[in-house]
Amino acid sequence: MADGDDKGSDLRGDERQQPPHKTFSDVAKAHRWDDFKNVLKEEPCAREGLIYGIASGVGVGLLHFVRNGRPVGAGNWAVGTFAAVAICAKQLCHYQKVHQRSKAHTLLEMQSKVATHVKGFEADQQDGDKSRGGK
Repeated sequence: MADGDDKGSDLRGDERQQPPHKTFSDVAKAHRWDDFKNVLKEEPCAREGLIYGIASGVGVGLLHFVRNGRPVGAGNWAVGTFAAVAICAKQLCHYQKVHQRSKAHTLLEMQSKVATHVKGFEADQQDGDKSRGGK
């Protein structure tokens, strides 16, 4: 019976330490305004996404408030529109940047191939001139 008691105590002994609970104010105190400024500088499409998101969120929120007269519903629409448009604008900006980089890479490859062919053509011209007795 002592074995049964040991197994029972092992099953009940599952005590895991939980990470300390952080409140919103703890998280807000941990970050400075400069952190957000750096994100806007380091992430090229974040600024564009935020601008489009804020503008569209304010516009949709105001239209919803004028139409229905309920500030809570208008706020919900504004926040939802802000989030959706900001994410879509940021993704679209990233897609455009990747597309531009691939086009630039293709153009550089073509330019290097053309330069190689031109150099080969010029070398052939010079060899032809030397074989004909030219300078």
